[in-house]
Amino acid sequence: MIIMIDSILEKHSLKKTKTRRMILNYLLDEKNPVSAEDIYHRIKMNQNISMSTVYRNLNTFLHYHLVIKVTQIDGMIYYQFNHKTHEHLLICTNCNEMIPIQNCPLGSIEDDLIKNTGYDIQSHLLEFRGLCPKCQEQEEG
Repeated sequence: MIIMIDSILEKHSLKKTKTRRMILNYLLDEKNPVSAEDIYHRIKMNQNISMSTVYRNLNTFLHYHLVIKVTQIDGMIYYQFNHKTHEHLLICTNCNEMIPIQNCPLGSIEDDLIKNTGYDIQSHLLEFRGLCPKCQEQEEG
């Protein structure tokens, strides 16, 4: 995994620091978006790091489109690695369970927008929110 991360950093002419490697590695391992605080607590177990260092690196990764920023209903900002093949999410508003939606229903809309506006669309987000079956049972019971 280190070789892949190093090649990602090299491609964007970014220094291959231990912190950057650890952040990218963590994001690559996670299926669901994670907060900067989650990243901080994970890395802090193995390396002395500040929260500002995490944010600074995340902002750098955002600039180079290596990560995607997702704002959730709880007001928190979450990050995920930009695999270039994006996922949309079904999110439980009670327990925050996140289920990826496999097929993108926005492909034709995006194609039309590109054609009609000339934009180079780099990403889009789609989230559905509701109660998962487990939380529905708890509310009924």
